[in-house]
Amino acid sequence: MPTRRTFTLSAAAAVAAATLPGCGNESSNKKSHFVLMLGRDRADLPYPNVFDPLILRVDPGDEVTFVPTQPGHASSSAPGMIPAAAEPWNGDLDVATTVTLNAPGVYGYICVPHYHMGMVGVIVVGDRLDNLEEIRKVEHPARANGVFDQIFAELTG
Repeated sequence: MPTRRTFTLSAAAAVAAATLPGCGNESSNKKSHFVLMLGRDRADLPYPNVFDPLILRVDPGDEVTFVPTQPGHASSSAPGMIPAAAEPWNGDLDVATTVTLNAPGVYGYICVPHYHMGMVGVIVVGDRLDNLEEIRKVEHPARANGVFDQIFAELTG
């Protein structure tokens, strides 16, 4: 039976695929993935603002679209938390942001307006965690540090 979360994810993915250029009908091996930016109206969240999923694994060359499910969210790569060969991104507020991730490694990202509240996440591109120890050294606001620690524990667990 579909849950509210499954429905929300499916609906957001369908909307994003239908409205964003380049999502869905290419003949290449590139895959499209979606990360929902969720807000405080969800009673089942561990705290008010989160990315879903918290950790995403993709292949090099795949696209990731960050979908705001309500106003007030934006996705940006976290300074010092992407592979050396990767391009940073800085999405606009309330706009779905699509990035193509080519360099293997770990990418940390944040919602700038809710960063201090712990709205952070990680994408692992490929199977390599080469830059994990380096990005673990980056300092964040207290709640963001806690969420990143949780993510790193899961990645190395």
